[in-house]
Amino acid sequence: MKCIKYIVLLITYGTSFLHRLKSWNFFVISICFLFYSSCNIHTEQLNTEGFSDSLTVSINLKDTSINTTGELFDSIEYIFLESSTEESIFSNIDKIEITDNYYIILDTRTNKLLFFNKDGRFSHSLPQVLANGDSIFTTLSDFTVNENKEEILIYDSGIAFDGVIKTDFHGTYKLASRTPMSFNEFALGEGGMFYYKRYSSKYYKSVESNNENHLLYYVSDSSSIKYLYFSYDSKIINGRDMYDLDHMFTRSGNKVYFQRPFDYSVYEFNMNGTKSLRIDFLFPNYSKFPEDFLRNNKYLGNRISEFKAPSNKLKIWTISSYHRVLNSIIFNINIVGSKDFSFLYNLKNKKYYNIENIYSSSISNWMPFFEDRIIAADNKSYYSYITPKLMLQAYRTLGDRHLKNSPFILKKIKELTIFSNPILVRLEPRSN
Repeated sequence: MKCIKYIVLLITYGTSFLHRLKSWNFFVISICFLFYSSCNIHTEQLNTEGFSDSLTVSINLKDTSINTTGELFDSIEYIFLESSTEESIFSNIDKIEITDNYYIILDTRTNKLLFFNKDGRFSHSLPQVLANGDSIFTTLSDFTVNENKEEILIYDSGIAFDGVIKTDFHGTYKLASRTPMSFNEFALGEGGMFYYKRYSSKYYKSVESNNENHLLYYVSDSSSIKYLYFSYDSKIINGRDMYDLDHMFTRSGNKVYFQRPFDYSVYEFNMNGTKSLRIDFLFPNYSKFPEDFLRNNKYLGNRISEFKAPSNKLKIWTISSYHRVLNSIIFNINIVGSKDFSFLYNLKNKKYYNIENIYSSSISNWMPFFEDRIIAADNKSYYSYITPKLMLQAYRTLGDRHLKNSPFILKKIKELTIFSNPILVRLEPRSN
C-alpha cells in the first residue's frame, strides 16, 4: 500500500518530471525503478551520541594575540577570476567545488553554475536551457560534484520535485532521480549521498514507518536509506522555532562535516556514511546557550524569541564553516547580535589564532587575504575570497611599493573594477 502511495505521489508531479526525462519510455522505466527502490528501503538507526572517537577544542574568546600570515601559512595565492564577458560575471560565491581542473562556483543570485580553470580563466557556465528549449533547472539551490564520473548533481528548489538532477560538466542532461525524502541540502559520499532535512520539512509515508524524525540521512546509490542520524521529537522541537545555517555540510578531503545551530560540536563522517569523529568545542559557560536548549520542551515555540532576547546577546549560537587541512582546522563562531569570528586552530600544539588578529605580511604582499569565511578546502589548502572593492581599497592605501616583486598581481589589481568577480585566495597552512 505504501508503495502505491509513493507512485501516486510521483505521478502527481509527472508533468514536470516528464519535462526532464524527455520521453514516456524513460518515465515508465523511472517509475519502475522508483517503485522497486521505495519498496526496498532498509533503515539502520545509529545512536547519534555514539561517536567512538572525539576531539576537544578549547577556545578562550578573550585571546588577543597578534600574528602574521608569514608565521602561520607556507604560501598564499590570489586567483583572479576572469570577468571579461557577461557570461563569466557573477556576484557572490554561495558554494564552490574544487576539482583537478576547475573551480566550480554557484551563485544563486544570478542562478549560475560557472566553471573557471585553475589559473582563473573562465571556461564555461552550465546551460540553463538545452538546445531543444527544455530547462535543465529553474532555481539552483545546491550542487555537488562527482569528479570521478565528471558529473554535476543539482538540487533545484524551483520545481515540485524532491530529487537530484544529474548532468555532465558541460550540461549534457543525464537523469532526474527522486529521493525517498524531501531535503534542503546535500553532500556527496562514496556510494551514496548525505541529505539534510530541516525540522520543518515534510517527508513521505515510506519513511514515516520508523516513527521518528531525523535531520541527517545517508542514502545509497540504489536509493535505500542506509543510515539515520540526529533523531528528534517534534513535541520538543520543530521547524517553527529553529533557525538553520546557510551551509550545514562542509567537506575537506575524504571527510564530510555536519554542523547545526545551538550545538557546540561538529560531526565528522566517512564518505560511506559511517561516523568518524565528534569535535567538541569548549567555550566559557557565560557564552553558551543552555545545555538542554535542543532537548527541553519548555523551549518549544520559544527558541527564536530566546535567541533574540537581550540577555542572550553576544552568546555563541553555532559553529560553522568548519574545514580541516593537515594538522589544522579553521571554523567560524557565530555570535548573536555580532559579526562572526574565524579561528585557525593547530591540532598539534593546541594553539589558536583569531584570523582578525592575523596581519598581512610579505607572503601575502601586505594585501587582504580573508574577508568572511573559509569556503572550501582540499588536501593541502584552505580557500577564502575577497571582494574587488576590498582589494582596491587596500591598493589605494598601500600603492605599488608592496607589489614590486609581484608584477602579475599588480597587473591584475590595476585591471579590477568594483564590478569584477570576487578574488579567490588559496591559503596553505604550515604543517608544524
